[in-house]
Amino acid sequence: MREIKFRMFIGGRFYYWGFIKSQYGDDYEFRGLTDTNAEPLSMVEKLARSQQYTGFHDNNGVEIYEGDILKNGNTYGNAPKLIEVVWNEREGAFNGKVGAGRLPLSCAYWFFVNCEVISNICEHSHLLKGGVN
Repeated sequence: MREIKFRMFIGGRFYYWGFIKSQYGDDYEFRGLTDTNAEPLSMVEKLARSQQYTGFHDNNGVEIYEGDILKNGNTYGNAPKLIEVVWNEREGAFNGKVGAGRLPLSCAYWFFVNCEVISNICEHSHLLKGGVN
């Protein structure tokens, strides 16, 4: 079973919650999102700003979350250099977003396993402005 967890950027840092593997064995426990004084948010705002863990890790073992900005480690052809991880509601899968387009799941998977997390859209969305190739 993969960990089902989320994160949210509040007050300049990420907070994590969800069904996380217990430090005391193979069981999973639920950890809730703690309310902070940094930004009081309604439940609707929390849901809209939540980013889910994809279940993938980059080449350095860093967990990949929705909203992460990945640098392509592939040298094949004209592959994009930077990609944003997005959730595709219609396909029920994570995809890679390049500019206004999306990579299909098979390409996104290929990209996810040959990449490095360099940032996220909460802290450095400017990296994706003006073209990502």
